[in-house]
Amino acid sequence: MSRAEHIRQQMLTTLARAEAETNALIAEQRFKEAGLIIDSATRDLRDMKRAIGDAERQIRDEGNDARQRVAGAGQVVGLVAGSKARGAMARGRAISRRNLAEKQSNALRPYQDVKTQLAGAIANLSRAKAQVSAQASAGTASAQPAATTPVPPPPTPATWAPDPYGRHELRYWDGMQWTEHVSNRGVSGTDFVPRPS
Repeated sequence: MSRAEHIRQQMLTTLARAEAETNALIAEQRFKEAGLIIDSATRDLRDMKRAIGDAERQIRDEGNDARQRVAGAGQVVGLVAGSKARGAMARGRAISRRNLAEKQSNALRPYQDVKTQLAGAIANLSRAKAQVSAQASAGTASAQPAATTPVPPPPTPATWAPDPYGRHELRYWDGMQWTEHVSNRGVSGTDFVPRPS
């Protein structure tokens, strides 16, 4: 499992735990404690976002180091080589730079997706905190849970993601909503989309 996927799984676990605990506390009209659970989950998600930033920085640093090595490759030989050889070496360095840029972009993509999910989840928690605070002020419990079900939505682009309902290994997100398309160990199928409770 990649580091980005590991962080995404941590995020989903944190959100599921926070949602369950918060909803239980709201049902008991213990709004202050529910707010503390949301605050704790928000701090955890921000820590995960910082870890993503550190991983992205490391990937960029490694890419910069590799580009510097490519830029210096063949420079001494180029002084004594003919113009055709120097041209071939320059083309080779250009190809290497493009390959490095593509490799770096591919390495960063999963982290950027998780960072987007984290930002959305933090925003959802902020809204949930506002709802809990409003309920605490009113002194009554709402029929609606503080967090949306399932939390969080995956990244905006369509993708296969862990089934937020926990019934299958993966469920397809079409960019707007969860679909009935599911997958278990690479075998795809369909299953109804559970309605939020």
